[in-house]
Amino acid sequence: ANTIIWNGRSSTGELVYAAMDYPVIFKVRDILGNLTVKQDKIPIDVLVVKEGDVLKIKIANIVFKKNSAELIDDDPEKAATNEYVLNRISEILKKYKSYQIVIEGHAVVTKWYNEKEAEKENREELIPLSKERALTVLKDLVSRGIASSRMEAVGAGGADPIVPNSDLVNRWKNRRVEFIFTEEISDKKDY
Repeated sequence: ANTIIWNGRSSTGELVYAAMDYPVIFKVRDILGNLTVKQDKIPIDVLVVKEGDVLKIKIANIVFKKNSAELIDDDPEKAATNEYVLNRISEILKKYKSYQIVIEGHAVVTKWYNEKEAEKENREELIPLSKERALTVLKDLVSRGIASSRMEAVGAGGADPIVPNSDLVNRWKNRRVEFIFTEEISDKKDY
């Protein structure tokens, strides 16, 4: 085939994550049994997705220093990814300039195995950390030309996991930043 079309979903139906590269392996065997294998990656741009009546961007690969709200800068590849992602988000927010934006930080509950400890971890560590991370992103976007008056930073902590925190393979998906497009900014003035 000259063109291969992918619907952007995994074999389990999960939608791709924005601003990530997905590895792909193509295996082709001809009628004589010759096998060719090609490895590549499919880069995914930042996606604005409609969930119900709300527009959102979910980003799981803005990388912060461990237990910190500071963007990673000591790993050139991760720092370059942060730069690309934040630049793309600022471009998109400029296109959606009539919307207010809630920047919502999310975290992974590591003490999921003990309900009281998990609740304490969320309240004392994760909510403040995720809010600080959302503020870091907000400040970065202001430096890229997005008006601070359009944005609000919220720390959700580990209160809204996408996958169970006990899923050690996939729980990284819970550590994310969401951009929620709220009410449109009105240009009308009251007289």
